[in-house]
Amino acid sequence: MKILNPLDAATFSLAGLVMAMSVVSSITVASGSTDGMTSMTSVVAATAGCSLAWGIIDALLLIMGQVGRRAHANYIISRIKSAANQDEVEEIIGEILPKEITRGNISNQLYTNLLSNLSETKLSGVKKSDFLSGLAVVSVYVAATVPVTLPLLMIEDPWVALRMSNLATILCLFATGVFLGKWSGIGPWKVGISSVIFGVLMTALCILLGG
Repeated sequence: MKILNPLDAATFSLAGLVMAMSVVSSITVASGSTDGMTSMTSVVAATAGCSLAWGIIDALLLIMGQVGRRAHANYIISRIKSAANQDEVEEIIGEILPKEITRGNISNQLYTNLLSNLSETKLSGVKKSDFLSGLAVVSVYVAATVPVTLPLLMIEDPWVALRMSNLATILCLFATGVFLGKWSGIGPWKVGISSVIFGVLMTALCILLGG
């Protein structure tokens, strides 16, 4: 059982990294300089708290989305069961799949088997796996704060700590993009570099808009 598919895992990881980097950078800008920056412990606490909050929000949205998809699937199944003829079934399935695939390609045997298999089919509402997926999302967000905040706790010099934090975040953005590029088939380098650019631009946007 897959708790979180690769696309969701990579997407939430990117969101968590951008969130953490935005909070750290915003506090730095608000302080005016790294020398006058709030204590590193406070920065790490603020970053972790913000990431945890947004992790919980995204987890709840994911659970709502999964329940909504199953409800929509039940609606489609009920429409197929009540369809008057095979052409109407093709039209309904065409709302899900490209019509070029479904038009004229549903044989009488396939139509009969489809109705037979759907006769007792009903997808459940909220499942245990939904909550496990939500927990995984929160875990991804929390884990994303580690490379961003760890240098702030380990390095005494604020300027060096912030630069190392930025470097670690960029490397993680790139690594996440490489993973996503391999999974999607688009290309690891292309998506890796794009993820870094995306992360930097989104962080800059957050700072410009007040965090």
